[in-house]
Amino acid sequence: MGILVLGAIVLVVAGVAVAVVALLLMLRRSSRAQLQQSTQLYPGRSIEAPEGWALGHSPEARLFRRIRDALTPLHNAPGTDISLIDGRVQIELAADDVAQRLVALSAVDRSVAEPVLARAEWWVGALESVTGRLILGQRLEVGELEQVTKQNPFSG
Repeated sequence: MGILVLGAIVLVVAGVAVAVVALLLMLRRSSRAQLQQSTQLYPGRSIEAPEGWALGHSPEARLFRRIRDALTPLHNAPGTDISLIDGRVQIELAADDVAQRLVALSAVDRSVAEPVLARAEWWVGALESVTGRLILGQRLEVGELEQVTKQNPFSG
């Protein structure tokens, strides 16, 4: 009888160990997928962003997440309106450039980065406005799209 109890205890401990290992592997895979998704600028385009940007509080990380959050619904917007498609492509190209420069800016001294970050903050606000209006099917004001596609915050 003692051997049966000991065998049952060994089986329970082994089962718990297998369950813990399986859970750890599942969490690892899930966190890797979340990290990959968090560095996706829009579906199909990832940026080599630092790992801490997924939840980071640096100005560059927050701006990157705002860009990503503005582009994702625009990328997924239904419809075949040529102005929406053309605008989306132009915006995605500009946002890709700005996001890559934000990554580079994160390694620069804060005193140098501050003025550029202020311009980038303005640009992201304009991006959010334009993408929101495009998603809602609203007509853009003259020059509004160009604020996002032609005025790079890193060139001033």
